[in-house]
Amino acid sequence: MPGAGRKAFLHERKIARKYSKLVPKLLKLAEEAKVRFPDVLTEQHMEIFSERIKGRSIAETAKELNYSLSTVKRYWKSTLNAISSIDRSLISRILELRAKKMSRESILERKRESFHSVHHYIRHHYEEKKRREKHSLHDLKVKREWLKRYYSDPEKRMRRILNARQRRQFAKECKPFVNDLKSDDPIKMQAAIIAIATRRYRGANDIFVDLINYPVSYVAEEAIWALGELRVFNSVPVLISSLNRAGQLELSKISAIMTALGKIANPDAIITLLKYSSHSDPSIRECARKALTLVEERRGKINISISDFEDLKGKFKI
Repeated sequence: MPGAGRKAFLHERKIARKYSKLVPKLLKLAEEAKVRFPDVLTEQHMEIFSERIKGRSIAETAKELNYSLSTVKRYWKSTLNAISSIDRSLISRILELRAKKMSRESILERKRESFHSVHHYIRHHYEEKKRREKHSLHDLKVKREWLKRYYSDPEKRMRRILNARQRRQFAKECKPFVNDLKSDDPIKMQAAIIAIATRRYRGANDIFVDLINYPVSYVAEEAIWALGELRVFNSVPVLISSLNRAGQLELSKISAIMTALGKIANPDAIITLLKYSSHSDPSIRECARKALTLVEERRGKINISISDFEDLKGKFKI
């Protein structure tokens, strides 16, 4: 039939399913034939037969095994003849299935299915892309309109100028205290930390994080206290890593770290405090529980209560 060139036992599901069920039987029969006819069937016969039975053509088998086309044809025929002397019906069924070609209608149907699936994917992808672009443009337009109104409002503009001026003035006032943090005098550093934290100035947060492991204990504890007072969220990983060395720390520093975590009260801090609330050391356990009461005090701000802690314990397997 014109256009029918594909092997049905490889490309058509029903025929391929029937063929695949017969292949193991045929390979087993080939091993039996080799034992029965050792002078006729050699290792080369079995090698070529096992490749051809998988669906490879004569040219593909010859290229794969590095044989000539005539050798592959000859060995294939001789193996089939030897097996057919044992079970002719099985060989007939295999050859009948291998001889079937896909009809032109089947080939066109497969092409049509493939085209429709690709077309659907491209169309869906294009529509999704257009939708995202439209949504993005809408957001950008809304944002521009808002910024235009915001910057054109004289009252808001004046408020913005005053806020910027106040921030600059505030930073200028706190600059001497920030400079004192870099001095070698621990007492001056302690006073500077307290002054900055009570003024709620956030320009020295990175310096406070660096001072967590300061060798003078009261300076380190004041820095930890300041981080808790200012609720510096990016300090939580450093505080937790310091707390993991609780065996090497003084109890006062452990208490300061846990108190700071209780004041910051983000999820990582809460989970860490839960972990230490069941610690073997009663002093550490008591510090963790006191810190958890600070979390309870911030319940309205972070929308969490002590009653939720048991659920968190089960979730994180603490």
